[in-house]
Amino acid sequence: MSLETDIQTAYEEQESVETAARALEARIRRIDGAARLMPGRAYGKPIDRDAIAKSLTLRSLIAQKDRHLAAYLGISIDTRKADAEIEAAKMRAERLRLETQRLREKNQAVAQERQHRQSLAPWQRGYRSF
Repeated sequence: MSLETDIQTAYEEQESVETAARALEARIRRIDGAARLMPGRAYGKPIDRDAIAKSLTLRSLIAQKDRHLAAYLGISIDTRKADAEIEAAKMRAERLRLETQRLREKNQAVAQERQHRQSLAPWQRGYRSF
């Protein structure tokens, strides 16, 4: 009878490991591009966290798209710095857009002034028109 309980216990443990591994795999596969990078796994074995940590692309995808999962797998990176860099880039882009708009308006004003001077008679333009 002891053998039967040992077999049943081993089976239940293997099934619980398999269920947990499939749930983790499903969560990782929801991340775009991560499914093809998943390491192989035998039935009843847990996910190889070391293999995931060694795959730079998979590790980066998980860390960027699912921070909680990355923390659970022990592969989280400091995304606050990346978020700050993204925010700084957005601010630079906005500043550049505003500067471009300002220069565009200035150039339009100068072009209108130039066009107005061109429409004047030569004696009204001044000495530079000769």
